[in-house]
Amino acid sequence: MKKRFNLNYSSCVSRCREGWQGLFCDECKKYPACKHGTCQQPWQCNCKEGWGGLFCDQDLNFCTHHRPCVNGATCMNTGQGSFTCTCPPGFTGLNCELELQECDSNPCRYGGLCTVSSEPLTSRWITMLEGTVVVVVVVVVATDIGS
Repeated sequence: MKKRFNLNYSSCVSRCREGWQGLFCDECKKYPACKHGTCQQPWQCNCKEGWGGLFCDQDLNFCTHHRPCVNGATCMNTGQGSFTCTCPPGFTGLNCELELQECDSNPCRYGGLCTVSSEPLTSRWITMLEGTVVVVVVVVVATDIGS
């Protein structure tokens, strides 16, 4: 470090060696392309927690930094910039952004037609007369699925 005294303004100007900076030339200069890192020696790029790669530009903690999973899903980091969402019941999709409908799994058997309804979830039997033949229609609702 070279110091120079300026008589006009009574101040010192420091000229640091290459790779060093600061008032006392004790701060290293990190590599210019280093995005999320620090240095202990000139031109280093020591990555901060959650970052990786040569220039600390690869996000290793995507879940925390970006929060990609929605609807109460659990996020798990699976590598550099990648993740997996574990969806709660009733949701699907890469980010658990799609709500499942009761009829999506085709729960009605024997040619039955599934219809989503906002009515209370109970089983109902409907009997209709069609000429001389009695037709019994079973209405399957969400509480019946899987039981």
